[in-house]
Amino acid sequence: MTDAEATQVAHDAERLVRTHSDTILRVCYGYLGSREDAQDICHDVLLKMLMNTTVFESEEHERAYIIRTTINTCKNFLGRADVRLTDSFDSFPEHLDTVTETYTDLELPDSDISLGEAIQSLPPAGREVILLHYWAGYSVKEIATHLDTSPGAISMRLSRARTLLHDALTGVRHD
Repeated sequence: MTDAEATQVAHDAERLVRTHSDTILRVCYGYLGSREDAQDICHDVLLKMLMNTTVFESEEHERAYIIRTTINTCKNFLGRADVRLTDSFDSFPEHLDTVTETYTDLELPDSDISLGEAIQSLPPAGREVILLHYWAGYSVKEIATHLDTSPGAISMRLSRARTLLHDALTGVRHD
C-alpha cells in the first residue's frame, strides 16, 4: 500500500467513525443491551464499511446502508448460541444517554421495569422499528424504505410496539 493509499484509508476511517459511530453504537446497544458487545459490533461494522467498495448516491444512502448492515450484524450475533444478553439498559454509556427528543411522545409511567428492559422484551420486529425510530431518528417512511416494506406496516409495528412498551411499563401482562 502506498503512502497516498494509506492516507486515504486513514481519512476514510476517521470520517466513518466521526459520522456514523454514534448511530451504530445506539442501534447495537438497543439490540444487544451490552456495552461491550455493542462496541465490538460497532468495530466490525466500521471495518466492513472501510473495506466496502459500494458507491453511495448520498450521505443518507450511506447512513441507511450502515444501519442495515448494523442490524444484520446484530441479528447474526444474537443468532449465535453462546450469546447471552447480560447488561442492563440502565447502564447506557454516557455518549448514548442523549436519546433523541422523539422519546417525549412516549408516556413513561412509574414502573418496576426500565424503558430499556421493556424495549429488550419486545419481539424483534417491534424492537427494530422502535430503535430505528427513536434511537436513529428515522421517520416511518424512511424506516419503510430501509426495511423494504410499506409505511403502513411500519406504523402498525410501531403502534404495536408502543402498546407492548406501555403495557410492560404499567405492569399489564399478556398471557
